[in-house]
Amino acid sequence: MSSINLQLAKRGIITIPKSLRESYGMQPGDTLTLIDLEALAKY
Repeated sequence: MSSINLQLAKRGIITIPKSLRESYGMQPGDTLTLIDLEALAKY
């Protein structure tokens, strides 16, 4: 599994790198799901 660093802006906006957006065909307005891996590891 690889990891990519994302930046959280002041207003809570996450910047996703262009290469990742293009790889997954992400478009403005798309809905994403954020999974808390630390919480999953507790189970």
